[in-house]
Amino acid sequence: MSKFGDWIVRNWPEKVICLTLALFLFLFYRISNMGTKTVSLPLQIENSGSMTPSVPFLRNVHVTLRGESESIYAVSEEQITPYADLSHIREEGVYAVPVQIRLSGAASGIDPLEVTVDPPEITLTLERKAYKTLPVQGVFSGFPAEGYRLESFTLNPPSVEVSGPQSLVEPLEKLTTAPVVLSGWNTGFDGSADIVLPSDLLLLDGGQKVGYRVTIVPEITERQFPGTDIVFDSLRPGLQIAESGLTGTLVIQGPRIQLSRWTPSGPLLSVSCETVTGPGTYVLPVSAVVPRQFSVLRLEPREITVTVEEADE
Repeated sequence: MSKFGDWIVRNWPEKVICLTLALFLFLFYRISNMGTKTVSLPLQIENSGSMTPSVPFLRNVHVTLRGESESIYAVSEEQITPYADLSHIREEGVYAVPVQIRLSGAASGIDPLEVTVDPPEITLTLERKAYKTLPVQGVFSGFPAEGYRLESFTLNPPSVEVSGPQSLVEPLEKLTTAPVVLSGWNTGFDGSADIVLPSDLLLLDGGQKVGYRVTIVPEITERQFPGTDIVFDSLRPGLQIAESGLTGTLVIQGPRIQLSRWTPSGPLLSVSCETVTGPGTYVLPVSAVVPRQFSVLRLEPREITVTVEEADE
């Protein structure tokens, strides 16, 4: 027998015991370093075919990872994607579709790694997929600040394409936004709002948000000043107006709050006598004296006939 053979058989029982202990210690070390991690994740539906789910289905599944503790606890939820692929299905009906797992990042390089999913398959009722372009209508909450009103509301884009099961898509005539809050605003503003879908089985091409522009302007109101005195200015010394107590009517408009709070500090109707050169009868225009933020709707009379005479001594 060779020297190697002698070495193998020498103290054979002791060698077997040592080998068994070493194997046991190795397995114990591996087992003691193994761990599990279970996470609940949204199930993604991958579908490039012509069928789509038509009734609600399980949206979350539980994924369990088993492997070396240090490795699996370093895996983030974003690196685990549970999905069901419907692309191969061509006919309407009820199907049991397996749930598959896609690993990325650090999760894809772990070895050993055991991945299980609960449930391993989901039951889906599938219907033919339909598409439709629908207008989007804005929905509002609250009212602008006192004295202001909503003048216009524009959306970008004004319409979107929705897809989903034919039985849900065909009856739709429009979509609406989540409420846009107007409360307290006294100026225009813009932003984005979610488009509200009547069912989570429907999908939007291009995302579920739409941009908007809100235009808010002051409320415009009118105010009347009947029986307003007409005053004359720039009349040359030594002359006077024969008529007295002349009055007119003035109607102006402007922002409601400003107009309601405004108190005239002087005459509202004025006649310039700069063109009067001496005694006689003159037809002179009547002018309104109001702040620039207000506009004149009606002025009566617009001109007045007066007699100019020498002033009394």
